Amino acid sequence: MKKEAAKSPGYQSYKNHLRSALGTGKISGDWVVGLTELIGRESTWNAKVGNKKSSAWGYGQFLSSTRKQYEKKMGLSYKNPVNQIIMTAQYIKDRYGTPEKALAFWDKHNYY
Repeated sequence: MKKEAAKSPGYQSYKNHLRSALGTGKISGDWVVGLTELIGRESTWNAKVGNKKSSAWGYGQFLSSTRKQYEKKMGLSYKNPVNQIIMTAQYIKDRYGTPEKALAFWDKHNYY
């Protein structure tokens, strides 16, 4: 992980939330590095951060339409930071297949 991660105020909370998300069995341990990188790029590991130009917020920076879709699909509340990680992983799986493919898209477009 990059040195910036250790300096980010939200990173320790993210690590705790990630540990809990992994404990649900809904995320593969193979996804930790890529998922953590993507969430860092999107939200600097801050579960409460919002985008002033859109309805995006949280770890995965879900727009309100995506939040509603994934809350319904998964039966989870996006307000819970652990669920944000689980839902972000599912979104990545659905749209890109792997975190690495999502990061490649992010590299080209500055979003995923």
